Amino acid sequence: MLVRRAAGGAALALITAGLVPAVSLVAQPVTPRDPLVVYVYDMTDGAPLAQSTVTFMLEGEAQRRYTDEEGRFFVNVPLSGRIEFEARRIGYKPATAVATLPVPRNRIEINLERASATLARVEVTAGPVFAGIVASSSSQLPIRDATVALTPGRGRMQSDSMGRFALPTDGRTDITLTISARGFAPRLVVDRLRSGDSREMVILLDTMPLVGNRLYQNLDDRDQRIRWQSSLNAGVLGGRELRERAPGLESAFRLSPSVVRTGMTLDDAACLFVNGDPRPGQTLASFPTGDVDVVEFYSARGEFVGILRDRWPKGAPCGTGSPQGARSNRVVYIVVWTR
Repeated sequence: MLVRRAAGGAALALITAGLVPAVSLVAQPVTPRDPLVVYVYDMTDGAPLAQSTVTFMLEGEAQRRYTDEEGRFFVNVPLSGRIEFEARRIGYKPATAVATLPVPRNRIEINLERASATLARVEVTAGPVFAGIVASSSSQLPIRDATVALTPGRGRMQSDSMGRFALPTDGRTDITLTISARGFAPRLVVDRLRSGDSREMVILLDTMPLVGNRLYQNLDDRDQRIRWQSSLNAGVLGGRELRERAPGLESAFRLSPSVVRTGMTLDDAACLFVNGDPRPGQTLASFPTGDVDVVEFYSARGEFVGILRDRWPKGAPCGTGSPQGARSNRVVYIVVWTR
């Protein structure tokens, strides 16, 4: 066990099974409303570890968060107390950090050491590819025989025994992947690449709950909408693009290139769905981009299959209840899929 004491008497105890990751704490006044920021880095080169899974108990309830592209996540914590964080990422040794609140500067850095038997990089053929590893979000173990498909109908493959896959992009810059595996909730990944670039990433799947029939139906409906969506009055954008624009979802959505290039406009009257279920009276202002995986958006004419129109409760107001109008470039339906 290693305990570091910073100025002011704050203590951070780090416990790992044979591993003690480094933690940097600098004394600084803490305000009650500041969220705690937890960073996860590669111990060798200091690179931020996106898509790391961090679990902890907060006020008696189990919590699980994923780090963003900067290897961090934010969490509101009590002014005092003790919280234990466990960080995991595929290919690395897990580490546990026990923090005594308040933490100076409201910042924790956890450096993970690569496992002795690290996963080999995906063997790729000539040309740009979208490659990576499919793994369980809870155990961080690779998932074998997961189906990874470029949508719509641009090629598919099964992940190997180490969870690896590699699909040629054929020069496309707008990438939509659907990933599914038995016993796990399917996932949609939307990304934009520079021309000629490849991408490699870890894709985490959540275990499908026993009462997941409704979620399965919502995911099937999503696949139908995306397959038949209008190219002019609809679109799909990924969490990476949103997080590059702004921390709040409403601002990030308006600024995202995938939205701007459609010429579509957003107001508070849009009908909002969350994970496929309608949320009357709620708007995008409710969401930080760190919680968002994928966003679908449609004009009244853009959702050809009519699933969202039929699912919206009859008589319920959209968004804040403002008049809807009939402009073809107005976003009428928006579906947020959370991480």
